[in-house]
Amino acid sequence: MINESNISIYSLSSEREIQMWKECIFVFDTCALLDFYSFSTKSQQNIFDTIFEKIEERLWIPGHVEYEFLKNREKSMVKPFSEKYGLLQKEILKPISKNIKELKAEVGQLSTRTKKQNSHPYIDVHLTEELEGLVNDFNNQYIVLNKKIDDEIIIREEEINSKIDNDNVLTGFKKFFKVGKEYNFKTIMEIIKEGELRYKNKIPPGYGDLNCAKPKDGIQIYGDLIVWKQIIEFAKEIKKPIIFISNDVTKGDWCYIDDRNRILSPKEDLIREIKDESNVDFWMYTLEQFMYKSPKLLGSKIDVSVIEEAEHITQSKIEDEEEIRVFEKGDIVWVDFPGTRPAVIVQNDLSSTKVMIAPMSSKNEKLNYKFRTQVELSACDYGLTNNCIIKLEKHMVLDKKNLKQYVTHLTDNDMIKIDKALKIALEAEYSFVME
Repeated sequence: MINESNISIYSLSSEREIQMWKECIFVFDTCALLDFYSFSTKSQQNIFDTIFEKIEERLWIPGHVEYEFLKNREKSMVKPFSEKYGLLQKEILKPISKNIKELKAEVGQLSTRTKKQNSHPYIDVHLTEELEGLVNDFNNQYIVLNKKIDDEIIIREEEINSKIDNDNVLTGFKKFFKVGKEYNFKTIMEIIKEGELRYKNKIPPGYGDLNCAKPKDGIQIYGDLIVWKQIIEFAKEIKKPIIFISNDVTKGDWCYIDDRNRILSPKEDLIREIKDESNVDFWMYTLEQFMYKSPKLLGSKIDVSVIEEAEHITQSKIEDEEEIRVFEKGDIVWVDFPGTRPAVIVQNDLSSTKVMIAPMSSKNEKLNYKFRTQVELSACDYGLTNNCIIKLEKHMVLDKKNLKQYVTHLTDNDMIKIDKALKIALEAEYSFVME
């Protein structure tokens, strides 16, 4: 007889969520820890005081997370200066200075070309002199203000660099987090062998690192799997539910997400594996979701402004990833045309501002085999909420600015199917036009 309770571990009711938060160990990944450096010092302390103090005995990180965090800590600390202030100078302040110089030169040209009274064009010299005076005054004031801005940026840089030796975040983590042991090289090599088979078949976690925007190599490719193995081993020892706090969600190899990068649920394979191996329940949240739910589920008194800051950090990361990524043929992306929905890039000329996409159905509908222009995708293969249909007969050309967020990349086999279906769709259009 069919028993619905057999799949209850794959969903999270309110009652089950409350119970998990009461009993669980909160495990943080590297990305969530490093994102603490994006918060203001005041917000960092507020998180420590209002949340971490309440769950001090229930915070844990795997040994490999400790390694990755310490390895990337200083880079994350100086990131606000190198990326944010550097771009501010390059993209805004320098162009302003250049524009002011050009304005001075153009006003000078105006004065030169209009000063002769006996020929056209002629403008009263007093007017052009007044204009030149205004521009010169503005330029002199800007030079003074620009120097103050440069001095302010230097102060920010010194503040950031001083935190490397006086790191409040590291001090807080040392106080609150217990740390698991790291694996030796032999054990890691065994995990890599398993990882090769898992990644080939898109068994989570970590396979998204094979096609990520910033390529990884060596052991680093299997970092997520190493972390996962350490979580499973730890769960066997403590026999308590695991809630995993991760901001590494856009690769599609840990969880399902919505269009705002919020976790909907972990991948089913992960829930099943840790249940079978350790007999514990497992769920996931982003750092932002964790803080948002903490007042209700932990009784924390975190400031609303800190949660708002977390939302801003998440949005900034999404925008940064969009700037870094060069979308390719075969990418599944969130597209705005209008309304946000998933689509597949089916043609992409890198030298063009346009791209051809095919929309994906957002409903769990069945493939209509009468339509040879449609291709079905399995949800479990690509980190999607439901099985989806790619409708090549509805392909369209959009501006690349409408491509909003990368989800994952299709396999070569599925791309062969899509190319065939697109060819049929284009031939049908051509036949219709000729008729």
